Amino acid sequence: MRRLLLFAVPLLAGCSGPDPDAFCAGFAPDPWDPLLEPDVRVDEATAVWEVVGAATVVTTGADTAASASCGAPPCLAVTGPGGAALALQLNRGVDHVVSGTLFTDTPVTLTVTHTATDGPLRTLAEQTFESGVSTAFELPVVIDAAGADIGITLTLEELGTATLDDFAVTGERWAASPDAPAAPVRVGVLIHIEDDPNFLLREDTWRRRARLIEALSGMFAAHGAHLTLQADATFVRGAANWDEGWIAARNAEGMGWSVHIHDEASEGGVEQAIRDGRTALRESGALTSDLNGGFGEAPWLEARLAGITSLTAFKDPATQRGLPHVQVQPWRLGDGVGSSDLDAFLLHDPEGPVLYLSGHDVREVEHARFPLVATQTLSQVLAHARPDHVNVWYWVLHVDGFGPPMDDDADMDAYLDGAALQDDLAAYDAFLTDTTDPLVSNGSVVYDTPVGMATAWREWNAACEQGDTAR
Repeated sequence: MRRLLLFAVPLLAGCSGPDPDAFCAGFAPDPWDPLLEPDVRVDEATAVWEVVGAATVVTTGADTAASASCGAPPCLAVTGPGGAALALQLNRGVDHVVSGTLFTDTPVTLTVTHTATDGPLRTLAEQTFESGVSTAFELPVVIDAAGADIGITLTLEELGTATLDDFAVTGERWAASPDAPAAPVRVGVLIHIEDDPNFLLREDTWRRRARLIEALSGMFAAHGAHLTLQADATFVRGAANWDEGWIAARNAEGMGWSVHIHDEASEGGVEQAIRDGRTALRESGALTSDLNGGFGEAPWLEARLAGITSLTAFKDPATQRGLPHVQVQPWRLGDGVGSSDLDAFLLHDPEGPVLYLSGHDVREVEHARFPLVATQTLSQVLAHARPDHVNVWYWVLHVDGFGPPMDDDADMDAYLDGAALQDDLAAYDAFLTDTTDPLVSNGSVVYDTPVGMATAWREWNAACEQGDTAR
């Protein structure tokens, strides 16, 4: 706490007397745009194509006849009728481009589809190619609904051969900052669990997610870090049904908690969902004043009256995109300010009812990529930290992003019991070991939860408004 108060010293001259609801005088938002670099999700060397129908699918070399229409190998050659299909996962709310050069002697259609978790298969992009022409293409693709699974299919309706060269699926990620840390940042990791009535009815459904959370929480705790569970009330009440000591054990590990809701219409509305989620946590022995959700309706005054003082993990429910700019320092939101007006969302309201805590809007769906992505992101966050303020950051995970679908009982049990889970956990353990633990040791990073972050900000703000009498 002493370190945080010392950061506030340059602002004290701007304070004009105690006002517990006011934003400390002298604070000005400092939004910025991250430095980005290309992120190749898959290319012609790493793509694994599967046969569709009666087609023949080969990756050609320089000595094959099909390579004549390709550039440098490898080059995909598909002989129809039939086709070739590629499955991959992409991050939601991020612009991607599917590109390559295709030559065919029969009409070909390339289709990009998205398998949503709460809806039917959707076509994101499609292009038809004429025979006898070499065509370079770039198809823009973005996932704007729940789910990360993408399919790319080349379809040949008739006998013939198509070759695909220079294939890639590319997005963007934060680049590494060359600048040194400017001030300490309070850092956390959040994980979401969606509502499921079966948590209250089937112990095995609840237990599989609980086992995953146990493994993650224990790994973070071993580093002195804190996982924060942002769970719907059904999961929390399931713990009371199936394992009365489970939440107490997570509390002992230092795990944090948030109420997690959606904007969907429900009995009693969003305010009732907030109250229900917070009540479920409190009755189970987990206290929180942090909320994830409600960004479409933005009922922040009702949330404050329900005991919520901070918000985390913004996501536009209509587009799955995050905020257009970044700000590492928390700010107050005005009531009703949500995803419909992102410029207003980024402005602080000195009398706003809730505090927004910044973090990474993009959830990295490939565990092996997390250490690099998170390390480069954190380097920019530390470079933009302010020594006169409380600085915060977090990353968001999702319980359904680990292993096979949770309703595949046998496969999920094998994942939880086998080496695959340990391999996924190893990516996060490596990030903590190689990146954040050394930063904790030198004072650049403080492990925290959203409730702890908001508490640190309120203490800083109160000290400033009161002339820092506690110093």
